[in-house]
Amino acid sequence: MRCVLVRIGFLLVPRPWVALLETKTRFEHTLIDLEKKPPEFLRLSPTGLVPLLVMDDGEVVTESAVVARRVATEFRTRHTNLLPSAETAAIDAFVGVWTSQVEPAYYTVLKAESEAQVRTAVAGLLETLRAVEASLWERTMARGG
Repeated sequence: MRCVLVRIGFLLVPRPWVALLETKTRFEHTLIDLEKKPPEFLRLSPTGLVPLLVMDDGEVVTESAVVARRVATEFRTRHTNLLPSAETAAIDAFVGVWTSQVEPAYYTVLKAESEAQVRTAVAGLLETLRAVEASLWERTMARGG
């Protein structure tokens, strides 16, 4: 397997880790300070987004869902296929909803600075999760349960 470099700003970005570990991909992990992003990191990712995956050929991939998807696709093996082809469209739809709706609500909870903000943020997160669950239920029922 090829060695890739992953830079993750903090450990609350589990998708790339899971994909790398499940596919048994060798990788180097470097923590960076999100407040003072090093120049060499910003040269690779001018937007400063984490995590950052650098492929063997120098290609740079950013954003958790995109990195995990790339690892799952690039490093799949006969024994480890994280993305069965028949389910790829449904997975893409779910990941899109998760990253655009659930993650922002989740991070709002993490960034809350008072108990009142936490309560409001948790209520928003729960509302978002209920909406996602209802959407998944509708899709499941539309496909025959």
